Amino acid sequence: MLFPKFHIDEIKKQEGRDLTRFDLDFDLPDHFLAEFPAPIYLTTRPDLGDVSKGKLITIDNYYETFNGLLNPKQIEGLRLLVTPFAQQQFNQTEDRRSERPSRGVTCFDCHANGHTNGAAHLVGDIRPQEFRHRIETPSLRGVNIQRLFGSQRALKTVEDFTEFEQRAAYFDGDPVIATKKGVNVLDRGSQVHDMAEFRKYSTSRRRRSSTCSATSTGRRRRPPNCAERRCSSAKASAPCAIRRRTIPII
Repeated sequence: MLFPKFHIDEIKKQEGRDLTRFDLDFDLPDHFLAEFPAPIYLTTRPDLGDVSKGKLITIDNYYETFNGLLNPKQIEGLRLLVTPFAQQQFNQTEDRRSERPSRGVTCFDCHANGHTNGAAHLVGDIRPQEFRHRIETPSLRGVNIQRLFGSQRALKTVEDFTEFEQRAAYFDGDPVIATKKGVNVLDRGSQVHDMAEFRKYSTSRRRRSSTCSATSTGRRRRPPNCAERRCSSAKASAPCAIRRRTIPII
């Protein structure tokens, strides 16, 4: 996995965990990427607005931020989403891409605040190596109303991805390496269900009654592209949804 610098810096600041790779640098310009950190709205409490308060949710602040807003089951699901687990490039063995042994990565390292930060990895189900292409992290927006959530593998729901992502993409689809580096096997009936329940109660999208002009202090906003400017001029009275520019897979 490969992370943008602004995310690496924020995780290092909050947790002291370094997601820098010594072999690769992130190559997409910031203005191609989504807002960071993304706002979080609870579908059960839309009256609260952005419950993240402009912060990136991590293991250091998730409990104080959501205690009293979620039930214990949902908080446990969120804890699992922000807990680091070993991954192909970030682990404690000598086969890693970080300078020092790493605690690993979290689900929210790629799906920052339940959205995306543009983090990428190589597709795990294609061989030989030169045919593997890069996949940009998809957003988790809308999984509360979405039945299918899949790409190239036989995984069709967000629960499927939660259960099998760490056994597959986390370790390039190699179960032997996964065992060596410390695969985290999630239980479908409890842990997976808790994680999926939090994601289906939260959304990164602002309700229709709000506009794009509001922002929290310190949040990095992407400048509007040409399509958004045309949208704004043509429909000045309508709320303007954030549109992401399509990044070609290479």
